[in-house]
Amino acid sequence: MKKYLLLLSVCLVLAVASDAQRTVVYQPYASVGSVLNSGKLSHGAEVGIYSNKMWHSLGASAQRVNDKTNWMVTAKTYYKVIHDGPVDFYASGAVSVDVNKAKQITLEPGVATVFNLGDHWAPQFSLSLPVRNTTGTVSYGVGINYWFN
Repeated sequence: MKKYLLLLSVCLVLAVASDAQRTVVYQPYASVGSVLNSGKLSHGAEVGIYSNKMWHSLGASAQRVNDKTNWMVTAKTYYKVIHDGPVDFYASGAVSVDVNKAKQITLEPGVATVFNLGDHWAPQFSLSLPVRNTTGTVSYGVGINYWFN
């Protein structure tokens, strides 16, 4: 698993470096969604900037566990791998910090499929592999993006 995480990290760094070599116009976006992981449902929101090849975001999510709400703060980067008509496929990487516990850090490589419905709205489905102290879980996400353009 560490090899795959390292490979994803290298790919994302190279993607950012390739974007830095040309003029890229970023615009703002916002997103809300839900994630299912190990039978637990989280809800969250994120805001960020996007271009025609990648997007970067900061977000927060909440999960109820045993009558307590756990909060996570997350930074994400998505890199477009395939564009097929109104559908885009992305590789993604995220770093999350659990602000309720002992500031546990989670690294989360994944993939996302975005369906661009017109100029502004885009439903998104995602899969990711959170890496904490243990591995082996899969997160399934669904959300709606709004592109400000």
